[in-house]
Amino acid sequence: MSISHFYQAYGLTFKSDRPIDSLLSVEAQSAQVSINRGVIADHIDQRIFTTRHANWRAAKDVFSLDIENVAKYLVRNGNEIRIEAAPGASDEDINAFLISSAFAALLQQRRFLTLHASAIMTDHGSVLFVGLSGSGKSTTLAALSDKGYEMVTDDIAALAVADDGTAEIIPSFPFARLRGDAIAKLGKSKEDYSRLRSKVEKYIVPMRGFDAAPKPVQRIFLLDINEKPEIDVKPLGFTDAFYWLSYFTFRKRFYDGLQLGDFHFQRLSKFVHATPVHKIYRPDYPYMLDELIGRIVEEIGVPMVDQKALAID
Repeated sequence: MSISHFYQAYGLTFKSDRPIDSLLSVEAQSAQVSINRGVIADHIDQRIFTTRHANWRAAKDVFSLDIENVAKYLVRNGNEIRIEAAPGASDEDINAFLISSAFAALLQQRRFLTLHASAIMTDHGSVLFVGLSGSGKSTTLAALSDKGYEMVTDDIAALAVADDGTAEIIPSFPFARLRGDAIAKLGKSKEDYSRLRSKVEKYIVPMRGFDAAPKPVQRIFLLDINEKPEIDVKPLGFTDAFYWLSYFTFRKRFYDGLQLGDFHFQRLSKFVHATPVHKIYRPDYPYMLDELIGRIVEEIGVPMVDQKALAID
């Protein structure tokens, strides 16, 4: 008889037929999502897909992903993930794509807005950090965690956006994905952590103070780099904020494939109208992590309503 494993992430309970070391394990309970291994061709007719790309296909409430030499993933109806592992693929690699692209498709099927972001909790609500890969989202999260701020998410921010644009972020799981150089900036050693993937220089770094309850969103910082030798903060108006948050939507094209393009546009518009967005700049070199964190702490001490009044188009 097979053993089932239970996990929690993004406000959901997952029941899996295999261990998933990177998720938060919980006692056996009623699950909203099943994760099983098996041959995908036995469970789907490929002719149903209306959108086809190099390594993924989609239709309404159905998503398929094929990562060469790792696994195929089938995500359906926001409640089922099936994995067909490639011969010799490591569990680390299989799980890495599961908790990124496959989870993104699942969250979108469940009508969440997915941003490529990390987030912490403050006295005024959650604060999100978005930006390009390598811009410092996870490093900023880890540095603020070391200062006592509670982690909310890393990599994918799942937002439940109300009709008035206010939003709650649904916490993911209590670890960040950090590169070796980022770990060194924090005064730690990468040798103390497990790799996220077998051949990728990223590590799973546990964060303290994690709470799985939904959190109200206070504001967003867009992390960027300029040539000035100091930290600078600029509030963004609606047009710029919408552009950048659309750009930093996690797996944005999945929404169109899942026939949710209108949903994404409408919810993001409402969210941007209700939420202040700031660009925060730092020099490329030196990194100035301490100064960046100090400026963020100073900014997030101001209530949301005061910051919203500063935004300009």
